[in-house]
Amino acid sequence: MTTWLPGETYPDELVSDTTNVKGGKIEHTIKEKKLLHIGCNKDKFGYLNIDADIQHNPDVVCDFLKDSDMFEFDEFEACFWDFPWVGNWMQNTSNAIKEMLRVAPVAYVMSPWLYGASWCRPTDIKVSWRPGVNKPILFVRYVRDNE
Repeated sequence: MTTWLPGETYPDELVSDTTNVKGGKIEHTIKEKKLLHIGCNKDKFGYLNIDADIQHNPDVVCDFLKDSDMFEFDEFEACFWDFPWVGNWMQNTSNAIKEMLRVAPVAYVMSPWLYGASWCRPTDIKVSWRPGVNKPILFVRYVRDNE
């Protein structure tokens, strides 16, 4: 798994240049207003923007997978996270989505992986691609089943 050393900035070359994306960034179309934006980097459009890197100036500095207990059940209307796409991070996807759907009934995820569980379901899936990226880019809206 990619690990950033304390004080090391997130390399700008790993942040996609989306200035020419037709219609703008898809995550900016999220309709829920009380949105927790996890891993915000330099793009802060949530009600609360969090990131583990203090140099990004998030509203709250935290590692969501380690510190999510600071947030209450259904504290937000929705969460958004553009996960790291490194292969080892797929193992964290399950825990991340579980925690996202604990703090909000809706979770938006951007990643090359689709998550399946009996207690939640995708309600909308949009697919994109980029030259040189061999996996589809999925923008998925998950909802928690309240049973």
